[in-house]
Amino acid sequence: MDEPTPAELRKLLAGESGSLLEKFTQRVEAIERYRLWLVLIGAAGGLVAALSRTFPAPYDLVAAWTGGSLALVSAVLVGVFDWKKLEVGTNAKTSIAAAESALAGWERALASEAQATAAQALAEAFDERRRERLAALDIMLRTVRVGFETRAGASETAASMIRAAVRPLRRALDYDGREFLTLAIYRRAGAGATEQMVRIAADWSIPDQGEDGRMSWTRGRGYTGTLWLKAEANPAARIVLAETNSDEVRRDYPVDNADPARELLYRSIAAYPILAGAENRVWGIVIATSNRPRRFANDSAHVMRHSVELVLDIARICEIVAQIPEPDAKPAAT
Repeated sequence: MDEPTPAELRKLLAGESGSLLEKFTQRVEAIERYRLWLVLIGAAGGLVAALSRTFPAPYDLVAAWTGGSLALVSAVLVGVFDWKKLEVGTNAKTSIAAAESALAGWERALASEAQATAAQALAEAFDERRRERLAALDIMLRTVRVGFETRAGASETAASMIRAAVRPLRRALDYDGREFLTLAIYRRAGAGATEQMVRIAADWSIPDQGEDGRMSWTRGRGYTGTLWLKAEANPAARIVLAETNSDEVRRDYPVDNADPARELLYRSIAAYPILAGAENRVWGIVIATSNRPRRFANDSAHVMRHSVELVLDIARICEIVAQIPEPDAKPAAT
């Protein structure tokens, strides 16, 4: 049989308290009915004692003792009844208060136990995500090494890196299977008016949605282009947005011909620049998005920071990828 919960016991105690008070009231009413008779007896005794002076001896002494005794016994019994009422009421209140205190202590203990259990579960989940993060980084670094050895080129190595590490990356980001989660790497290409950030690697949890995404961004447009512009002035620039569905965000990260329905797929953002050379030239951008608000948040919650820091890890590895030379162009046919 399951043990009752504190709430059930509290409800039971309330019922018992009401029953106890009802019984106590009934007892008091019964005692009060006797009080009237005791008072009358005491008054009669006092009257007899007062009239004893009119009685001839030795009856006056007998009457005085009899009347005084009746008055004294009546007064003592009334006092005893009042004291018993006070004692029973005090004991009942003390017992109820003690039970209430015990229940409150039990509830606090259960709450503390629940918090400890939740904290332990959160810590275990975080440890699992951290192991997956380390596994993903290991796979990506080994892929980069192969890229250097085979001279596959920076763009191809970046794409291979994401493909090889996609499973631990998703697990490290705590992907739940229903979320639209994206991870993309952009590389700076072109020159002058044609310069833009071109997507060279990506993973979408819903591939059909990803295929409709933009392949490139110009400077100052969208999250990618805006971070590009900011990072040129400040290499430490980054974008971490817990919630993007606001007029302020839309103003700060303008998109040409924006599709409002599609923009709702990017409710939380984390993006970092890929810097190259001693001059910190912006080589590219790593960006992760989710349709789940607060997926990426740079706040005190270590689980939230973990997702943001994973995006930073990828950006730092891409700075190594940027050093891989592209394959030599094939000579023109003669």
